[in-house]
Amino acid sequence: MEKDNWIRNVLDSIDKTESAEPSPFLFTRIEQKIELTTKTSISKNWVIGVTVTYLLLILLNLVSIKKFSHLSWSQNKLERYSESIGLNTSNQIYSDSE
Repeated sequence: MEKDNWIRNVLDSIDKTESAEPSPFLFTRIEQKIELTTKTSISKNWVIGVTVTYLLLILLNLVSIKKFSHLSWSQNKLERYSESIGLNTSNQIYSDSE
């Protein structure tokens, strides 16, 4: 009996609730934020600048490859140069000499 009364009281309390009223300016604030996010875009000048920069970088790489492609180092010269500046010429990842 007490359990039924408690359940009935809980269900009756739900009927007494009222819907919440939003702030009168809430909808206009939400619209303004949506409008601001859609207006932000990248300018054409910025896109052109980045594109030109990338193209110049690619062109510089191609020119340097073409200019230095005729240089060929023999394996001996390369190993001697590597050892002179302290580089390891072995392809082994882990050292067995510990």
